[in-house]
Amino acid sequence: MLYIIPIVYFGSLIAFSIYAALYLFFNKYDRPEIKEIADYEWCPFWKEIQSDMGLITEYNMYFNGKPAVTFNICPTTVLDIGSGNGLTSSILLKAIFGDISLTLSDLHPNIESWNRIDNIKYIANPIDINTNSLKGYSMISLLNSLHHLNDGLIDSLFKKGAAAKSSIFIMDAKRLAPYHPLLVPIGYYWIYVLLTLRGIVQRGELFKIKSLLQIFVVPWIMAMDQMIGSMRRYHIDTVRKLAKRYSYKVLLREDSLMNYIVLEPTTLWSRIE
Repeated sequence: MLYIIPIVYFGSLIAFSIYAALYLFFNKYDRPEIKEIADYEWCPFWKEIQSDMGLITEYNMYFNGKPAVTFNICPTTVLDIGSGNGLTSSILLKAIFGDISLTLSDLHPNIESWNRIDNIKYIANPIDINTNSLKGYSMISLLNSLHHLNDGLIDSLFKKGAAAKSSIFIMDAKRLAPYHPLLVPIGYYWIYVLLTLRGIVQRGELFKIKSLLQIFVVPWIMAMDQMIGSMRRYHIDTVRKLAKRYSYKVLLREDSLMNYIVLEPTTLWSRIE
């Protein structure tokens, strides 16, 4: 009977990868009303997942250097929405924009991780984009978090950012080709296994009983969230429409996987022309 476990385990990943590929094939712009597992408070190993995923950015920064980002107005105060473990945001934003005052925020604040980072501030209570003011920040950043927000929150973010005359920096994966989810069970899953093992060693948890469950659960959640996320990415045309509606100038740099988008208020940009 034990053979049923791996069948269900890997079968669920393969079945969902096929579903995600078909969804992307038939829907160029639409996004499903489905959250990623790590968006829920009950998600097991949430902090470990955030920490392990942060290793990807650290590796990219080490091997490839900072992303090539175009901007005309250098921010001084940055509010980062969806900060996760915080280390990724701190390394990346300071590498790109230099000496900034950075404030971290997340739906599930990772205070323990944030307290280990030097020269940052954080908001302990999650920001409600619909009700909280975004004034006081020269830039709002969303690093791999844009696709976690629904259409209403995105619209509210742009509206409040424009009212505050804040720039917006978005780093998010592109809405990739429909076959992309099919690669997750074949390749990405095993990358997540290696990341999980690396995180366990880094945290000194290699010989804990909890680690056995972590090796089994965490890569599955990462792979499933990768496929859900691939369906929920915003198309660049959607971002351009919102930018136009709220009078933002779009500065786009991209590579094979990621979009790096700086949106600057046209009222501020016109002053430097």
